[in-house]
Amino acid sequence: MKRLLCLALQLIVLQHIPLHAQDKGEHKFKNCATAYRLVEKSLDDDTALLANARDYLTHCSHDRFAELAPVRARLLGWMGSALIHTRQFSESVPILEECVNIAGKNGLGGDFANCLVDLGIAEANQGQCELAEVDFKAALDLPTTDNLSSASHDEAKWWMDDLHKAASTGTLRLPSPGKPYTCCSQIRCLPPTTPSVEKSNPSQKHLYGTAFFVSSDGQLLTNDHVVNNCTSVTLGTGEKAQITSRDPKNDLALLKIGNKAEHFATFRGGVPARLLIVE
Repeated sequence: MKRLLCLALQLIVLQHIPLHAQDKGEHKFKNCATAYRLVEKSLDDDTALLANARDYLTHCSHDRFAELAPVRARLLGWMGSALIHTRQFSESVPILEECVNIAGKNGLGGDFANCLVDLGIAEANQGQCELAEVDFKAALDLPTTDNLSSASHDEAKWWMDDLHKAASTGTLRLPSPGKPYTCCSQIRCLPPTTPSVEKSNPSQKHLYGTAFFVSSDGQLLTNDHVVNNCTSVTLGTGEKAQITSRDPKNDLALLKIGNKAEHFATFRGGVPARLLIVE
């Protein structure tokens, strides 16, 4: 009898551990203001900042505070900067482009300048000197109305000077992380991908969005508004994609690449999922 009682107590304890852990993990998102402060506290830790910011934008994206343009632009700017510090340049580009779009549409001077400069840095580190020059010039055209835009202006000037030297040598100096005016390495500028680059409105030279593979033969599904009026579509890997089908009414579009997809989304088959209630 005692043995049965001990087993029953063990089952009760094991039964409640997962529930307790789940509640603890979700607790920080019950108050989005607290979750935002958690992001601010991790500004000196790029890995933690990226994790906390992604969690915040995932769980608090519809919070009234998170929907404010300055808040979202600031978060995206922090994320883009952290990705650059960790040398994830291609991943930082769409995030910084969204920051530029939001800040530009809402007249956010400092955040706008900061994201423009970081976008140029990400492009320069990938050898895209022509695109980088567009964004640095745009940052220099902004008025230095605050300390952030003034600092961004100085950094853009340094990069522009180096880009002018790279125009003749074909080699761009890359500054040390955290030391924007100290050279540590070099990279060759890639040849221009287009005859000319639109320089009047850099915030509109790209549209971006997400897509996911839906078949093994390289088909991807995305939103129609992402590819609307696009002359070309390029994945984050640099691979070109073709628009094979569009459905503007349902805001869907189908893309196709030449390579096969090892992993792709599928509908769940077999035994249907069922709700498990643990009391």
